[in-house]
Amino acid sequence: KQWYQRRVRGAKISICDSVPIFASFGEHPQQLSKGGIQDPRLEELGYRYLGNPPENLTHASIDEYHRHRVLLGISEGVKDIASGKDFPFEHNLDYLGGVSFTKGCYIGQELTARTHHVGETRKRLVPVSLSRIVDQDMPLRLSA
Repeated sequence: KQWYQRRVRGAKISICDSVPIFASFGEHPQQLSKGGIQDPRLEELGYRYLGNPPENLTHASIDEYHRHRVLLGISEGVKDIASGKDFPFEHNLDYLGGVSFTKGCYIGQELTARTHHVGETRKRLVPVSLSRIVDQDMPLRLSA
């Protein structure tokens, strides 16, 4: 907050510490789009609203939103993406608009560009659906 106040000279701004953010997703995209911005990563993630969402619109709780995005195989933030350990392609950020191949210099650019042009990613996050309930202690072996 102090950084912004020092750098914005002569402009009258106010910085709000908390603005409600809502997510809404479902079967009626015409209704969802009113006043919202579609999530740029994936259409199935629905719409986001800053401030209060339109009336008569059911919005998801934060737990419902996280469950929905995990079922879609979408990583988000430091809970899911280990800083300095995971590569963008492992979390499908190349498919979700999270990697720029035209931007100037950034950390990891050379490795990212090489991986993109070689066209081979050895690990990727994918959602998995099991046909039956398994014991949590039982090791699972998955192969593609």
